[in-house]
Amino acid sequence: MKEWPIEIKRNIENLLLEVGVFGKNGDWNSVEKLYLKAWALVPSPKYSWSDSQWLLLEIFSVYQRKGEIWKFMNFINNLEMAYPEGENDGTVAMISGIVYFESGQLSFAYERFDYLYKKFKSRLFQGEDKKYLEFYLKESASRKKHKG
Repeated sequence: MKEWPIEIKRNIENLLLEVGVFGKNGDWNSVEKLYLKAWALVPSPKYSWSDSQWLLLEIFSVYQRKGEIWKFMNFINNLEMAYPEGENDGTVAMISGIVYFESGQLSFAYERFDYLYKKFKSRLFQGEDKKYLEFYLKESASRKKHKG
């Protein structure tokens, strides 16, 4: 993966200076707007740049702070494509699962959480809202019950 062209990187860095000020003041609406302006500057395909990875994680973090995780649905494909197979430590699957859950797409959320639980057990659920692990365990038990 390559870094953003220097001119774009400078423009984004200037926006990020403002992000710091608004973030310190807890003005997450302004932080969101600035991150979205930065994302708009990223050339297509947006997922193909190494710098896009951290920007996507920052955008998710803002939506998480605002309690509007469902808004990240527009970024899921870019996030999943920004992390080539083999580099995924479970972070992308967890974020995807959370976003699908909060968007009401529970079958997709279950798929992501199932992958995580089978690979990492409950470790990656630690520090997250308990509802995600509870949903997975309940749904998993229900699916096993219907199979057997």
